[in-house]
Amino acid sequence: MSYFLGEKAFPLPQTSLNQFKGRANRHISGDIAEVSNEINNIQKLFTNVADKLENLREPYSENDFQYTDDDIEDLSVSEKARREQRAYNIDTALQTIFSNYRALIDLNARNKILSNATSIAAESYRPPPNFEKIDENNISSMQTDNLAYILDQKYNQLVNEYNSKSQSERYNDTASNYVSMREHIWSINHSKAMPNINREYSDYDEDEDDDLVVEETVQSYKCPLTKQYYENPVRSRVCGHSFSSAAIYEILNNSYFHSDKILCPIPACSHHFSRNDLEPNPQLDRETKAAKRREQLEQEKEDRNIDRL
Repeated sequence: MSYFLGEKAFPLPQTSLNQFKGRANRHISGDIAEVSNEINNIQKLFTNVADKLENLREPYSENDFQYTDDDIEDLSVSEKARREQRAYNIDTALQTIFSNYRALIDLNARNKILSNATSIAAESYRPPPNFEKIDENNISSMQTDNLAYILDQKYNQLVNEYNSKSQSERYNDTASNYVSMREHIWSINHSKAMPNINREYSDYDEDEDDDLVVEETVQSYKCPLTKQYYENPVRSRVCGHSFSSAAIYEILNNSYFHSDKILCPIPACSHHFSRNDLEPNPQLDRETKAAKRREQLEQEKEDRNIDRL
C-alpha cells in the first residue's frame, strides 16, 4: 500500500498499518463499549422511572380525576399537602425521564461520531514530512502519532458541530420516539390532547421556543373503521395508522381478489400494506383503556351531581 504526498508516492509497510489499526480499534472499541454501557444504564433507568410513574398515577386516577374548586376547598390541610408532595414527586420523575432520554440520544450520537471519525481518520492519513528518510523502526510510532492526531481533530470537530445544533436539530431524528414517550406520559392522567410539548414540563427552555414544537392535535381513541374504542389495536408499519385488529383483519380477509395488500382505509392515505405489515400497538391500547376509564368517571361524576339536585 502506498500513500501519495503531492506527486510522490510513499510506500507504507502493511504490517505497520495493521499494527496501528489494531491499536486504534482496541482504543476506540473500549470507548464505544464505555458509551454503550452508559446508554444501556440510562435506558434501564428511563424504563424503570417510566414504569414507576405509571404505577404512581394509576392508584389515584379514579379518586383524583378533575377536581373542582369546591372539591379542593373540602380537602384538609394534610390532604392538600399530600397531593402537593405527590405532584412534586411526579414532576421530579418526569424531569428525570426527559433528561435521561435526551442524554441517551446524545450518547448514541457520540457513539456514531466516534465510528465516523475513525473511518475518516483512516482515509485521511498522510505520511509525515521527509517520510522517505525516516528509519523504518520509527515508522510505526510516527504513524500512530499522526493518525491519533487526525482522529482527535476529526472527533472534536464532529462533536462541536453536534453540540452547536439546536434541540430540534439534535433530536429530530428520534423525535417520533421522544414525542411518543411524552404523549404517553401526558395521556396517563389527561383527557385532552397534549399542548405544546415544550411548555408543558419544567425542562422547557425558553431559548429553544421554536424547537421540538408539537402542534396540538386531537387524539382519538376510537377506531376509524368501527367508530368505537379501539379493541386490541394494531398499527401499520408502512403508514403508521392504527385500527382495531378484528376490523382491519376482516378487510384484509375480504379484500378483492384476495390481494396480499390493501389500500389504507384512512382517507387521503395512499399507502398499501399487508397483514405482515401490522404490529400490535400496546401504547395505544393502554391509552384507550385509560380514556374509557376517564369517560366512565366523568359519567359517574355527572350522575352524582344530578342526584344532588
